[in-house]
Amino acid sequence: TWELLTERHQALFRCLSVFRGAFTRRAARVVCQASPHELRQLVDCSLLWHKTPGWYEVHELLRQYGTDKLAEDATEATRASVRHCEYFIERLSAALERLQGKDQAGALVELDDDIDNFRLAWRTAIARGEGARLHPAMDTLGFYYEWRVRVREGRQAFQRLAEAIDPRESAHARMTHVRALAWQAAFLRQEGKPDVALELLDEAVAHCEHP
Repeated sequence: TWELLTERHQALFRCLSVFRGAFTRRAARVVCQASPHELRQLVDCSLLWHKTPGWYEVHELLRQYGTDKLAEDATEATRASVRHCEYFIERLSAALERLQGKDQAGALVELDDDIDNFRLAWRTAIARGEGARLHPAMDTLGFYYEWRVRVREGRQAFQRLAEAIDPRESAHARMTHVRALAWQAAFLRQEGKPDVALELLDEAVAHCEHP
């Protein structure tokens, strides 16, 4: 099936392998520049599954095959990963208002649907040394983990972020580091470790007092 695809469809499938779990038509368009017609063609080739209206999914074995093909070109793989990261971090940032508003339940369900992609985007930003870019998305993910009672996962996510940021780099980096420490402390308290949480909060306060 792969060898019967055009070069364009091969490139498109390689790019779609960056998604984890299901993805929307809009996500495919923004991250991979995929048109609805091209997505339908991949469905016809049995490389995509049309899960529900507007949603698509790749079988995990096929996704791994696409990932292997994508890894053959480092530049293409980096480009796809960066676009994926930017799209989902922007989604997280934009979801905060709904998450704190009247449609909180609906916002949580939407976050549930894409949580695997949000996790990947979070890890990608940290791995690329761009943890400070996560600042607008932090409260969304923090509240999500708190309200879904995923305490351990939340603590680990913010611990990785805090450890990856040097607060001496800039004021923005310092603010992001402080926020990450505060969220990490909140989850530690919920894990029954108030003493460790207080140590982190003392560290955060010390950064806040920096000129």
